[in-house]
Amino acid sequence: MANAVALVQTSPASNPDRNIVKVTVSGSYVNGTADTLPLTAISDPQVLVQVPFNPQNLPVTPYLLNSATPGYFAEVQRVTTNGVVTFGLRWFQLSTGAELISEAYPAAITGGEIFIEILCPTVQQ
Repeated sequence: MANAVALVQTSPASNPDRNIVKVTVSGSYVNGTADTLPLTAISDPQVLVQVPFNPQNLPVTPYLLNSATPGYFAEVQRVTTNGVVTFGLRWFQLSTGAELISEAYPAAITGGEIFIEILCPTVQQ
């Protein structure tokens, strides 16, 4: 399981708390486990927000803004392990609502357009 994330849009300087990232999915899915979103890998050339993102400081869970993955949908899940907060994607079949089984991602997901909105704290200037 592997997700890559890239910042595609930030809010204007007057409201620098909203960022949109594009997620690229590859590899295999593991049933019952949120596929980690590497938020600390996001770079923001405008330095409008706290980057790299510290998932522990995000005020709310990021959410799926748009997903063009025919036949499938994802949910962003907050995961806390030994006090460490991370976020990941859990994938489901649209027709049944059942979580994907452990297998290579379907082409509809790996070739899909997946965007997540992240609300994050601003840098103290």
